[in-house]
Amino acid sequence: LIGFSLGGAISAAAAGWCKPDRLVLLAPFWWEEPLWLRLLFGTLETIFAPAIRPFRLFPPGFAQMMQEARRTNVDLSGVSEADMQQFRELRLPLVFVDQFRRLSRRVRQAAVGLEMPVLILHGEQDTVAQPRFSRRLAELIGANACYETVPGEHHTFMAGGEAFEQTARRIVEFGMEQSN
Repeated sequence: LIGFSLGGAISAAAAGWCKPDRLVLLAPFWWEEPLWLRLLFGTLETIFAPAIRPFRLFPPGFAQMMQEARRTNVDLSGVSEADMQQFRELRLPLVFVDQFRRLSRRVRQAAVGLEMPVLILHGEQDTVAQPRFSRRLAELIGANACYETVPGEHHTFMAGGEAFEQTARRIVEFGMEQSN
């Protein structure tokens, strides 16, 4: 089973019950929520409107978003500043945030019970899914996990990405390794 980004988190959570022979996680997008934040979020949900504006603090031009979009062959060069401002005002229902929080808890719960070999690859300069959470995931999985970094950012694994060829070779090698 192979998953990238949010699909990596879903794959990690699902691996506990579908029991694949091997699991490959490419920059899994999850986080380990601290207890204080879980309590704070519950309080905020009851006080505030059921939506947040997560992009409102993005600076004009969205330099990082533009860079990530180019990596995925999405051209945002013709997007007007007015449209960018509209994006900054985009409201995200808290239900989406809550679903991500729930998925992250499932990833953590599943990690301690994963018995198959797990390869976790992460871009060294990834600012979307932070490498520290992948390292933590490898720690939670324990001896069955192998955590490695590759050059590049979040989309480094995609065709044409900086680490695409290296990643493809490593996944094939991992698939051919003998289980302990």
